Amino acid sequence: MADIFEIFGELSYFGIFLILIGVNASPILMPPSWIVLTSFYLLDPNLNIVLLSMVGATGATIGRFILKKISGLFRKFVGEEQKSNLDIIGDYLNRKKFGYVIASFLFGATPLPSNMLFITYGLMRAKSLGIYIGFW
Repeated sequence: MADIFEIFGELSYFGIFLILIGVNASPILMPPSWIVLTSFYLLDPNLNIVLLSMVGATGATIGRFILKKISGLFRKFVGEEQKSNLDIIGDYLNRKKFGYVIASFLFGATPLPSNMLFITYGLMRAKSLGIYIGFW
């Protein structure tokens, strides 16, 4: 694993950005973004921590956007009852002014893996900028 960090570490912030897109676009079995960012910072303490955080948050958000889009393609395999349940949740969040922002923020602020949230958003075909604002 250290080899991956060294390879992408040579690309500096852009390498970190690419790794976080890949990690967050994966639906399962990936380390949290903060572990990836901490690992890069420990390998190179000269990295600007504010810039590293912004690059990390942006890469993670783009990765989750990709995950949401890909998981939306699998809605056709979901049963009608589950589609109905997803639509009910989506309608509820759409009626609330900050529904998606709060839901995404709460997942982002807890140790819960947010990939299941973005898979659900994809299956719901959620279309709200609040999804990403709360996560970023």
